[in-house]
Amino acid sequence: YKKIKIQMKGLLLLALASFTLLSVGPILLLSPQTPLIRSSQNVNYVSEFENFNFKYNKQYQSQQQYQYRLQVFTENLKYIEQQNKKSQSFTLGVNSISHLTREEFIQTYLGLNIINYYPENISQEIVNVEDLPDSVDWRTQGAVTPVKDQGQCGSCWAFSTTGSLEGANYLQNKTLSAFSEQQLMDCSWLYGNLGCNGGLMPRAFKWVASHGVTTEDKYPYEAKSHFSCKNKNGEFKISSYQEIPVGDCDALAQSVSQRPTSIAVDASNWQSYSSGVFDDCATRLNHGVLAVGYTSEYWIVKNSWNTSWGQQGYINLKRGNTCGLCNSASYPVA
Repeated sequence: YKKIKIQMKGLLLLALASFTLLSVGPILLLSPQTPLIRSSQNVNYVSEFENFNFKYNKQYQSQQQYQYRLQVFTENLKYIEQQNKKSQSFTLGVNSISHLTREEFIQTYLGLNIINYYPENISQEIVNVEDLPDSVDWRTQGAVTPVKDQGQCGSCWAFSTTGSLEGANYLQNKTLSAFSEQQLMDCSWLYGNLGCNGGLMPRAFKWVASHGVTTEDKYPYEAKSHFSCKNKNGEFKISSYQEIPVGDCDALAQSVSQRPTSIAVDASNWQSYSSGVFDDCATRLNHGVLAVGYTSEYWIVKNSWNTSWGQQGYINLKRGNTCGLCNSASYPVA
């Protein structure tokens, strides 16, 4: 009886030891950097992140970097899902910059530098709202070049400037040419612009009025700041530029009815915009874009974050002074 009892005790201890090893074994095999997947929802976020990386060719230098970007992407995706459940006039979605934090996005892409600037050439043109067309879209007229990509450089101001210049060139010469953002970045430092660190469209127009602007194929974009100007001259000339009176949305509508117009906006909440009429923004100007048209409901705005963002690179902003778009608008005078 004692012998049988001892054998049973031994078997019990062996079973307990085996159960303990089975319990802790999987945890010991996990890397400290490997997240514990506790739900199908987390699995879905990982799957969405992998799809995002494949679609936009994102690569990471280390496992730690991968995990960090996964965490950021997951938080952004949760925010997108929460916002899309609300009754809104717009939808949010994943795009090529969904792996960035809000702070990274603002620091990298919003390069408008409006500090210590005061309008100099305010338009005195009389506005007659009744004479304005109900809708305008310069894209259908052939006056707008394809959407460009500023990359990780705060050069939005240069893209807004070239957009207006391209439209002015089309209206004057009936030809559409892509003009050089890099030339404006490299050459207009003395006018107050700072390359990838920000700038302002009127300052760029002022430089172009003195030097002209060349085409993008002759002075390609590099998404980098250079302190030397390779070519100070350009084929397309302007005589001056005009600025819309601050906050005058009727004057802006009149300008847009006549030409693509450079505008400054508060784009702090634009990171995940996908479609619809956007109105979720303040009026602290930090981004330069191009107004290419309007309807009775919204402004049609061309951005410079490639076609994966928004509506093939465009955003519709609710009519009125949404995002402060009527507060700093300007255009070249050929």
